[in-house]
Amino acid sequence: GALIVDGLSGDDSFPHGDIKPLFTVGEINMCEENNGEVYVGVPDGMGAYLRDDLTLRIVVQSESYGPLARESIPYPVNDGSATFTGSHVQYTDFDREGLSMFLTHDGPASEIIKGFGQVATKYYNLNGELVGPRNTSGRTFSGAHFSNTDAEGNWAVKYPTTEADWLMQSLCSAHLEEKHQFGDGIGFEDDIYITNEEWITYAENAEHVGISMHAIDLAEGVDYAVGSVTNSGFEKIVELNPQHKDYIVLGVSGYNGSFGGSTAELDARNDEYGNRPDGTDYV
Repeated sequence: GALIVDGLSGDDSFPHGDIKPLFTVGEINMCEENNGEVYVGVPDGMGAYLRDDLTLRIVVQSESYGPLARESIPYPVNDGSATFTGSHVQYTDFDREGLSMFLTHDGPASEIIKGFGQVATKYYNLNGELVGPRNTSGRTFSGAHFSNTDAEGNWAVKYPTTEADWLMQSLCSAHLEEKHQFGDGIGFEDDIYITNEEWITYAENAEHVGISMHAIDLAEGVDYAVGSVTNSGFEKIVELNPQHKDYIVLGVSGYNGSFGGSTAELDARNDEYGNRPDGTDYV
């Protein structure tokens, strides 16, 4: 393949058609109003929708793992009262006409980018509280991000964050659900971006709540942690057609608790409920 040279393409002899990058890890937004924001992780869980007749918005979660691998640049939420490292849901706005011709001209994507930013600026936890600052010396009494703690708000992740209050751990695949996408009055009442924390490593013997789904109201820029589909870790959650105006149906691709360091919780569960029907321990 060709040598990598800044500003030039490498090996572009793709077997099934042309491919051009729109954005990738580490790219910095140069607009003054965006404060130099960076795509901090692998663009995973992508969705797209029209912001208006002239603008297409692409939403991605930049997958990252905080202190369990390497901490990403922190981002503020709730008017700066708390910060997250790890995965970050971000958007880029593209000129619709320019994007339609992107593969047939030689210019870079930067020529058709109209905006860039953080999708959600307000975050709620599983208790319905605004996520707040973490108490680094003990229990966080209010506003804890429960994916990182036990039910009392005590830190439970194997390693503490050093660059932010909380870890948004490995938001995996995702799905963008548009309002009433299955017909008049059928489906969500708003445009919702569904993503989910995938796996985590807790400190050995630490009690924990588990990791949750997140539903982001795209119009309002609000992230809601959701526990109603369990807190066991997920690969992908999508909306299915309920064929009825009174119901929402979600298809869940999840794990049976993708947690490291969960011996204490497993022992407690086995003590409470006993073994599997085949006589072996739950794992």
